Amino acid sequence: MLVIGTTGTETPFLCENELPDCARLSGPRSETESSSAVEMEDHELAKALQESALPPNPAITQPPADKFTEKQVQELVSMGFTREQVIEELRRFNGDVTQATASLFAKSFKF
Repeated sequence: MLVIGTTGTETPFLCENELPDCARLSGPRSETESSSAVEMEDHELAKALQESALPPNPAITQPPADKFTEKQVQELVSMGFTREQVIEELRRFNGDVTQATASLFAKSFKF
């Protein structure tokens, strides 16, 4: 039995055979559905493997040579800038948070 929220509403769990076909975890019924599902899983796996083989984007990752901390990055990200923008500006200003912040705000203005 599942109790929902603070209302105390209760609902029973359904057995696998009580679920509609589209909601079952046991897989599709027909052989055609089965082969297309396998093909889709293979495609998704191949895509994930391909993406994981790509080199990391240096603008997003923070190598140890940078003269700023993750905390400083997070502080600027919390102001609404993307992590990529923040790291780029911090690197540009050699870790000077004040200059990086000013630059980020200046670039956000539209004239």
